[in-house]
Amino acid sequence: MMSSAVTPSSIHVDQVVVKGCAASGISGIYKQENGSLYEGAPLFTRQVGSTTFAIYRVPSNQRYWYIGRWNRSTNSEFPSSRLFKSNLYNYRRDGRLIPPEDGWASCSKQRSSQQVPKCHFLSKAAASSAADTAVNELIVSGCGLPMANGTYKRTNQRCNGLPKYTKTAGQITFTISSVFNDKYQQWKLYQNGANIIYKSNANHRVEGKLDGAPFDNSTWSVNEGKGVHPPPQVKRG
Repeated sequence: MMSSAVTPSSIHVDQVVVKGCAASGISGIYKQENGSLYEGAPLFTRQVGSTTFAIYRVPSNQRYWYIGRWNRSTNSEFPSSRLFKSNLYNYRRDGRLIPPEDGWASCSKQRSSQQVPKCHFLSKAAASSAADTAVNELIVSGCGLPMANGTYKRTNQRCNGLPKYTKTAGQITFTISSVFNDKYQQWKLYQNGANIIYKSNANHRVEGKLDGAPFDNSTWSVNEGKGVHPPPQVKRG
């Protein structure tokens, strides 16, 4: 059974961002399940259509972490299938019970080691501080793809908890949004939401903080095969 709810500040992690997994539906943002604990550790879930994926710690003496499906229609108290397992026994980080970033293995021999996920973390405090440093506009210029130049407006949409900036050119939508891990943050410019055509240098996160917009001195590069030289200059409006 789930124990009493805890505040997010007591575990300092509100979302887990899973990346790099080729198994369908696994990659994405998992949110803490109503601030609840399961077997003394936070439970994170992600809804994909009618399927619920979960990151949870197993009820056993070994206390390994798993990523699995949760068939809620059967009123199961925990995920009914195990897709990936951490190889780290009773993992803690800085004294916190959170899923491991690395060390995941497939529970199926049919999946290669190249398909295992990686976990990154985002707290409400980090997202909030990033929103405070966001701007209303970004100005893109000098780009080898002329349609990508222009003014990008901050939207109410978010990517991994951070603001997104967009502009449209006819039927094409260009978006600037951020990706990050525990050490670095990078901004990417997308065409129609999927094709990454340009990306900024990966800046080292200072004291774990996230920025709500790229800095004027950021160096951008072309995603070869997708973007057109030269890369853009991006400045805060």
